[in-house]
Amino acid sequence: MVKLLLTLYGLYGPRRYIPAVFSLVRKRLFFRHLYQLTLNAADQAFHTLSNTSGLSDLYSGDPAQDALRIQNGARKLLSYQAGDETADFDIKMRWEANRGHHLPVLAMAGQLYDLPDKQVFEKTNAMEVAIAAINVVEADKILSVQKTDELKAFFKNSLLYIFSHSEKGAFFSTNHYFFNVLGALWIIENIERDKHLQQVKEQLYSELYGLLEQLFNTDGSLYEGSTYYHKYVTDSLLLFMALNPIDQHIRKKILPFLTRMYAFCCYASCGQTLCGLGDNDSGRILPLPDYFDYSCTDMRLTHQLARLLKIKLPQEQQLKRLRELNSSGEECAFGLIVLRNARWSVFVRCEQSAKPNLRLDVGSHCHNDQMSLTVFHMDIPILIDIGVYSYVEHDLCRLYNLKTAAHNTIVVGRLEQDQISNDWHYTPRRTMVKILNTGEYAVTGEYRAVDDYRHKRSVRLEEAMIKIDDEICYEGAETPIRLLFYLAPDIKAHVCKDRTVHIDAGQRSFMMEIEGTNSLCVEEAVCFPEYGMKVPCLKVVGYLQLKNNHCQISTTIRVCNS
Repeated sequence: MVKLLLTLYGLYGPRRYIPAVFSLVRKRLFFRHLYQLTLNAADQAFHTLSNTSGLSDLYSGDPAQDALRIQNGARKLLSYQAGDETADFDIKMRWEANRGHHLPVLAMAGQLYDLPDKQVFEKTNAMEVAIAAINVVEADKILSVQKTDELKAFFKNSLLYIFSHSEKGAFFSTNHYFFNVLGALWIIENIERDKHLQQVKEQLYSELYGLLEQLFNTDGSLYEGSTYYHKYVTDSLLLFMALNPIDQHIRKKILPFLTRMYAFCCYASCGQTLCGLGDNDSGRILPLPDYFDYSCTDMRLTHQLARLLKIKLPQEQQLKRLRELNSSGEECAFGLIVLRNARWSVFVRCEQSAKPNLRLDVGSHCHNDQMSLTVFHMDIPILIDIGVYSYVEHDLCRLYNLKTAAHNTIVVGRLEQDQISNDWHYTPRRTMVKILNTGEYAVTGEYRAVDDYRHKRSVRLEEAMIKIDDEICYEGAETPIRLLFYLAPDIKAHVCKDRTVHIDAGQRSFMMEIEGTNSLCVEEAVCFPEYGMKVPCLKVVGYLQLKNNHCQISTTIRVCNS
């Protein structure tokens, strides 16, 4: 406990230390109370209700074929390449094996299944126990074949574990705490409940309302610095609402939050594809769209769930408002400006704040991606954020993925925009973008990473091209500078004799012209479209040196033959 208090003091500083400690103590007492109520509940209160599951209607695969593959030993855990030695050390690999995603699939196929064994409660955390319990609930709703006493004991032990190991979000990834609360409510909504568990239900919903107020920015985005995690949390809450018999008055309180969360998903997407930013170690709480098919950027299930709950697509005026919130330093927003026309969608990362009490910390899944951009042409990705491969605790892989050099921006020597480390603690922020000018098709912003380093970037969208102007000021004349652009997988590129870069994206081709560099080349790289998956790609790299502590670079990307 002393170590935890010292950690909080180091992270929050004296001004915010007392509120942080108060919050931590309050939550510990809160969950101790819920633990005692659960302990006092009668065994019969954990008997499952005869609820029907809507999971089968959402499942797009063939349950019989998928169940056969599962029974033959096939598992969809993560997409690690065969034989990758880091897989055994990855915390997600340890967790995913116990999530029980296969149980609802077996149930849909009418196959008998066993409850998760005690391993679910070992070397894990409350979020993973919650997700395993969610899968058991839905499997039981589809095919109730369990021994009643065994099932009641599992649900009781799951609640007791969650309440005694709750991840309170005091100084690390707050989405874990969200799943603690959501998983407990998922169990509670599907068991008979006595007066003790009814109190647990009421207090958990009260906690959920408060949590939804705290977790999200004014634009409806999750305060984590990752669009992947935002979608993960949004999809999970949509599923909770769609698959459970929730009281109408509770639905009315949650739906406004969900509407804002869904609107941000749409704002941060191009067609059916999410613009992936930040850590992509986000997954699913149920085996959807089917057990062997999952993409963390596919928006189709999100849209399907929203329609099921009668949540409408955001109108143009709503999207415009989200852009205004992300352009204003007066609001606490994700920091994403989207430029769109009939051909192009350009996503420019720019966290900013004109108020000193906003954006004090770097979100635990945030990258050093200030002023980095992601580009789509006619819904096809051209410039990408490369993602994250692994969360190996003593490996440098994730550290590389966090760095400025892993994004479509400019790197000055070894300078980093913000402090990075291979954990999920919030860290004090030192780099903030200042938006200098913005319009429907253009944005200009700058940031100062250290006192003597300034990067100004302007992005302008036209019908047939994108114009990117960069200006660097730094008192380090001998420092090497690189301009980086990562191309989507399967795109081919080469430098032409006239020092332009020809980009072949299959049915479409583009020309990239870069002025202001000493040399230009196309290099091999690797991207990670899904966690644990390595896919080769290419990157365009421009090399240059400062002149009189200053340099300017102009990049144009245009459609060929237009």
